[in-house]
Amino acid sequence: IMDKTGNQKLAAMLVGNAGAESNFNPYAMHDRNTGFGLWGHGKDRWQDMQKFTGMAKPGWQQQADFAIHEMMTSPKVGAARAALRLAKDPREIALAGMHFERPQGYSLSNPSGGMGFAKRYANIADIYKFGDASHMKMSAALPSMAAQNSYGYISPSNTGYTGSGG
Repeated sequence: IMDKTGNQKLAAMLVGNAGAESNFNPYAMHDRNTGFGLWGHGKDRWQDMQKFTGMAKPGWQQQADFAIHEMMTSPKVGAARAALRLAKDPREIALAGMHFERPQGYSLSNPSGGMGFAKRYANIADIYKFGDASHMKMSAALPSMAAQNSYGYISPSNTGYTGSGG
């Protein structure tokens, strides 16, 4: 995301939200199967992503491209765009992310009342513990975040590989 936008706040917001929404599983289904992917795009936003990517269930790269496109252009996330532009710290970036996601319990007047605010804020604060988000690259983060049994990851110990080369 940093490579595509150069925007540290946008990268931190999207990555922090992806961790909270899907635990970085690009194929996660959300909200009784009405939402999909890293950011849990639901209903009309999932349809918008499908149109944008030309895929029914896009991979993480296409989802990231769409999330960037949506943040830059869509009137549906205008509040998120405005809040992110004005954000001065990780908490304000997390609030912008709530405007982007609009989870259960969210309201425009109380975005932190939405589900998962604390986790989103913690994720973004962790990114900023390093001083900035320039080290954060989605392409590097996703494979390293893979957990055993999540979206096709198979532990080497479950494949018979012993590491001995033989």
